[in-house]
This record gives sequence, C-alpha cells and structure tokens, in this order.
Amino acid sequence: MPKYMRFNYYKDQESKDDDPNAYHHYSIPDAASINKVTVYCDVSDEIIEAPEMYRVTIEIDNFSPVIIGIMDCSQKQIHAQVPSLFKSTKRGTCAIMKVYRVEAPLAWKTAGEEFEHFMAALTDKWRVQVMNMVKEGMQQKAIDENTRVSPVAMNHVFHCLHQHLRSDQLSLEFQESKKKITQ
Repeated sequence: MPKYMRFNYYKDQESKDDDPNAYHHYSIPDAASINKVTVYCDVSDEIIEAPEMYRVTIEIDNFSPVIIGIMDCSQKQIHAQVPSLFKSTKRGTCAIMKVYRVEAPLAWKTAGEEFEHFMAALTDKWRVQVMNMVKEGMQQKAIDENTRVSPVAMNHVFHCLHQHLRSDQLSLEFQESKKKITQ
C-alpha cells in the first residue's frame, strides 16, 4: 500500500455544486497505510472560479470528519499529513476523502464575483481588439483569408497587444471598464 497518496479532484459537470449535500469522493482502501495526502484540482479540465471554495475532509466510520483543508482559486492543491488516528485503525479500514463546495465568506464571494465580471468584460474587449487587428491584416492583404493563421503570426498580434498593455492608455481603459462594470 502507498505511504503517500495523490487525489485528483475533477469538478463533475453532472453534479449539482449548488446542492449543499453534493460532494465528490475518493475511497482510501487501507487508511492505516497512508501518512500523507495531496489533493489537487485538475486545472486542465476545470478551473476554480474566484468566488468558489471547496472543503476537503477525510471520513472514517465512527469518527468525526477530519478537515484536511480548503481549496480555492488561490490554492488548488492541499498537502497534508494524515491524522495520527489513522495509524490506530485496523488494517483494511476504509476511509473516504470528500470534497464539498462550501459557502465562501461574504468578502471573498463578492470580490470573486466582481473579479469574474471584470475579467469577462476585459476578455471581451481584448477579443475585439485582437480580431480587429486580424481583420485589418486581411483587408490590407497582409493575411491571406484562405490560409490558416499560424501560432507565430498570432504571436505577432499578441506582441502588439502586449505593447498596448504597457502603454499609458491602459490605465484609462481600466478606468472605463470599471465604470461599465459598476453600472
């Protein structure tokens, strides 16, 4: 049996994260053999949005749940020592690791919601900027309409965007975006 265990946490599209009783779980077949655990959100499939928080617990029958930690957008991994009570369990005792969505503190939740709104507006604004640059390139015949745009060509577009981000105009655009979000 492993002394160290990794547990991938995938947000299940079919689960109802809004349901307070919903959780994701992983069975630990021999709790006595585990002394460290790592839980991480697989960000290649899903992201944890800014206002979300998830509690990670390990549960064994007849014991209170042990809270391992909280995962959120700023901490997508938890490294923890398994409590010493696991060593006193009988060999073969099964434990269950559960990941629950929990209500975030109000400050965290509202700041996260505002951040998500801001990023959505900013993403839309930059999408328009970049695609207008591509459209301009097609109109000027610098980009052939019937050819795939290579990653190298797009990097040139992104370089222009990066140069724009470094300009003084950016602070004015941030102020304008903030006004639109608060309306």
